[in-house]
Amino acid sequence: HLMVLASYINSGDMENAREYISGILDKLNAVRSYVETANPLLNHILNDKLEICSKDGIDVKVSVGKAAFDRMKGIDFSAVFANAIDNAIECERSEANKEIVIDVYENKGYDVISVKNRISASVLDVNPEMRSTKEDHEKHGFGVKQIKETVELYDGMTDFYEENGFFIVNIFIPK
Repeated sequence: HLMVLASYINSGDMENAREYISGILDKLNAVRSYVETANPLLNHILNDKLEICSKDGIDVKVSVGKAAFDRMKGIDFSAVFANAIDNAIECERSEANKEIVIDVYENKGYDVISVKNRISASVLDVNPEMRSTKEDHEKHGFGVKQIKETVELYDGMTDFYEENGFFIVNIFIPK
């Protein structure tokens, strides 16, 4: 979207730029508000992803605690949080029992994101490096790498594991 807007603005076409922005805002306003927290970026990402889950028939449980992620730039928080949920959604599309659990909270000096998705078979046994299984590897498969690299920028930690029929990613960002 930003590339299109930059193109309109750079060419002096303000009318099309305004129309494009209006179209984006109309689409955003059409997204239902499932979650309302003190963090507008968190709200937008969660509500957008919950709308997708609703359309895909994925059951989602969300718990949002006190975590603020004050140290993270918005673009980095968005990349980490959205990628973690997108990966879970993608996996659930092929599962019979579609379930995702999202927890955002503060614990022992860390802001924490935990995303769990139901799995019928081990992901890590078959794909321990968590490479994309999509056909076009040149355009896909950057989500996990981006999560890890972005979290490391903030001296944080990521943990990927499986437990009780769930694939789990935990992300820890120091306060």
